[in-house]
Amino acid sequence: MKDPKALSQMEDVQNLRGTSAISSHFILANQLTVALIVSAISVFILYLRLPGLFSNPQFWAEDGTIFFEQQMNIGHSAIFIPYAGYLHLVPRCVSALASLFSAAIAPTLYLAAAMLMAAWAALTLSLTRASLAPVFALTLFVAPHSGEVFGTITNVQWILSTVIPVIVLTESPKGYLSQLNQRAYILFSGLSGPFSALACPLFLYRLFWRRDRHGLWVSLLGMSAGAVQLYMILKDHASSSETRAPLYVAIALLDRWFGMLAHGWRSDSHITIALTVAFGALVAVAALEGRDRRLAIGMLLFCGAIMGATWVKYMPGSMANHFDLPVHGDRYLFAAKTYAIWILILGVTSLRPSMKVLSAAALVVIPFNYSSHGHDWWRRPPLEDKNWKEHARLVDEGIPTLIPINPAPWNVAIPGSMRQQ
Repeated sequence: MKDPKALSQMEDVQNLRGTSAISSHFILANQLTVALIVSAISVFILYLRLPGLFSNPQFWAEDGTIFFEQQMNIGHSAIFIPYAGYLHLVPRCVSALASLFSAAIAPTLYLAAAMLMAAWAALTLSLTRASLAPVFALTLFVAPHSGEVFGTITNVQWILSTVIPVIVLTESPKGYLSQLNQRAYILFSGLSGPFSALACPLFLYRLFWRRDRHGLWVSLLGMSAGAVQLYMILKDHASSSETRAPLYVAIALLDRWFGMLAHGWRSDSHITIALTVAFGALVAVAALEGRDRRLAIGMLLFCGAIMGATWVKYMPGSMANHFDLPVHGDRYLFAAKTYAIWILILGVTSLRPSMKVLSAAALVVIPFNYSSHGHDWWRRPPLEDKNWKEHARLVDEGIPTLIPINPAPWNVAIPGSMRQQ
């Protein structure tokens, strides 16, 4: 017979394991509940920044001229066609699904998909193990911005990419479903923009920093997506022989990054230049002094890669003035401004009182820049009604048509052939 004392000890161990499992499930369920609430609030903030768009959905730029038009004219094989030198998996999937329905509701479906992707980004961010993950998710859509990345599948890549460094540079989530979600997120976001190629150093770092199974999946999926996108980019690349102004473009990008947060416009005076330099220096110091130093530095490096790629694209002489006006190309600065806000939030958690005060003061200043020089950096202006539904009737009937969309003079050309399925 077995020793009664030993049997009692075994029962105690089993009871402890059962209690531990129940406690673990309870914690995971609680985290998911918090994440769902946070992501819902985050998407509601985004909704507030898009007045009029939901009552009258409209195509924006490549939504119509590339994704809708190529889906209608080419069919599902369009998913393999690169645009701007790389693949766009998420927008192509959305356009393929939307093609199953009437063209009249296509803008509505595209808008719904863009909001769903924004919600996915906020939820995935909130479920990471970053120390302030819920706060990051709540502030994902609060940076002063022209709004061009909001409510459109064309620019959803800029939102999705923002979460990549947070996934890579934080510990693996404990729940298996959360791990699967992160892997899917890395794959879809990685094949929907050039950012997986830019993040390859971070993926490589994760491979050696945390050699767990999930970390291996994240690194391999990210680097695989990055390799595909890098191949597409190099294949599409054409060198320019124009006069270059690299320093000018670099300074303009840095000004757009920190100047918009510091004073709300381009730095064209000694005072605004000083404010921009001070704000940038404060963000750099906060990255070193605040909580989650690895994550903060990683976000700055990822921003540097985005700025570097943008610099390479726009430094030819004829394009060097593209960033002179803050309303131009603001999508390139979305992640950079968002990371600056997150790093300042981390700076508030610093052990140094002076860093806490300076970071908090900088965060208080930012909302005052939502309106500057007669421009609203909080609400995206409503899009002009192009009478899409009337034109869409011709698309459904297979009649050749040229449909105007936002912004003018963009349009969608449908030759009138049968809808491709």
